[in-house]
Parts: sequence; C-alpha cells; structure tokens
Amino acid sequence: MGINKIIGYVLSLLGLAFFVASSKTMIAKIALSFPFMANIKPLYIMITAVILVIIGIVLIMSEGTTKTEADVPIYDKSGKKVVGYRRTR
Repeated sequence: MGINKIIGYVLSLLGLAFFVASSKTMIAKIALSFPFMANIKPLYIMITAVILVIIGIVLIMSEGTTKTEADVPIYDKSGKKVVGYRRTR
C-alpha cells in the first residue's frame, strides 16, 4: 500500500470525524474541552469535512497499478530455444 493511499484513508477518516463533529450537540460537547469551537459555525466544519473526504478519495483513487513493460521471449524457428527477449508496451 502506497503512502498516498495511507494519507488518503487518514484524510477521509478525519473528514468523517469532522462531519460527525459538525452537529450542534457534538459542538456543544467539544466546546467544553475546546472553548474556541463554540465560535465556529457548523456549516464551516461541514464544508471542511466534505473537502477532506474528497481529497482523501482522490488520493486513494489516484494511485493505480503501474504497468511495467514485460519481456516476451523470442524463440528460434523450431520454437524450442529462446534466442532473445522483446519488450512490449
């Protein structure tokens, strides 16, 4: 698993946590520990959550399988002996 996928999963989970934290009841509970959270509107937290989830999904999906060029054997006329290799695209 590549580092981009790990970062993508972390950002997606963080975005989901922000999405849960954007409810008014959760903001009230969080504001007890972090007083500055009481001044932030739930809409801003939700927008941040959506952006984090989108960035996470893009990072997860962006790392596809990389194609490596395969070496194909070249046989002699009898078809039994390998005389070389050819790269395919």
